[in-house]
Amino acid sequence: MDKLFAIFCWLIMSAPCSATLLINPTRAELDDKRNSSAVFAVINKSNKPARFNIFFEDKQQLADGTYLTLANEPYLNQLIRYSPRRVSLAPEQAANVRMGLRLTPNIRQGEYRSYLAFQQIPAPELKNESAPGDDISIKISALLKIAVPVIVRVGTLSADIAIADSQLSITNDGPNHYQVSITLSRLGSRSSYGDVEVIDYETQERVGLLRNVAVYTELVERRLTVPLKPGHYRKLIVRYTESKRLNDAKIAETIITL
Repeated sequence: MDKLFAIFCWLIMSAPCSATLLINPTRAELDDKRNSSAVFAVINKSNKPARFNIFFEDKQQLADGTYLTLANEPYLNQLIRYSPRRVSLAPEQAANVRMGLRLTPNIRQGEYRSYLAFQQIPAPELKNESAPGDDISIKISALLKIAVPVIVRVGTLSADIAIADSQLSITNDGPNHYQVSITLSRLGSRSSYGDVEVIDYETQERVGLLRNVAVYTELVERRLTVPLKPGHYRKLIVRYTESKRLNDAKIAETIITL
């Protein structure tokens, strides 16, 4: 039994977990003005046929940037129609998932968000005849799931963004390896997403970067850490630049002096 348990542990550690599905774009933003539809390209990058179920689910963003999947009925099921709900793809084959916005008559102004999930369907199992004396069978398969945000904005929404706190600390990699920890503060009726840059004040060189940082409407603060290039720094500029796709996009900036 100990031998079988050891084999089982080895199989778990050896299970492949590489991404074999490409979704483009990685975010959809719809509104009640001009953007009422979107198309996702789904590409099977593996060397095997694959099938995927496609459905909405809701997630809650936490202050550290992780997400909690909610068990409720996704709200965007009421606002968006999309097709297909399932795709079968040969290796390197692509398919399109199209969606259109259908607002309810008395919807309130605000921002609504769900996640379009692409869940791999297990391949059909082949019947396996066990040899006499076998009393245990182990099968492990890693199924892929990717979820991308779909945002619906109704009305003219705005937000204020600021860097509420920032500090520099040394990482475990060595005395010249630093990271910047910051807290993004968000107030208003819409979410925010953009890029965080850390710039050496003296050389104007960008020494740290985080792309596509999001602060959604359930949060007023988001904590994050930006790794820096090895070096000696006296003064740093920390800058958060909202995506230009957002209404009234803003820039928040602070300076760290050592």
